[in-house]
Amino acid sequence: MAFSKDGVNFKVIPKMMVEYNAYRSSVFPKSSDGEHINFGAVVATKNGVFTYREFQLSKKKMDEALAK
Repeated sequence: MAFSKDGVNFKVIPKMMVEYNAYRSSVFPKSSDGEHINFGAVVATKNGVFTYREFQLSKKKMDEALAK
């Protein structure tokens, strides 16, 4: 997963959402406030299993990472 403020320069999060047997995934924003962005994700594996996950990213940490 990667994020960007300008749509050109991206920072990549090094930890993979799925490490093995990954086929396709879709990540979408659910809500946002002044401090966090909440996401949902549908992850499909090669054996046909679909799972749903939710996660949260800190806006402060994203801004700090983009400033480097």
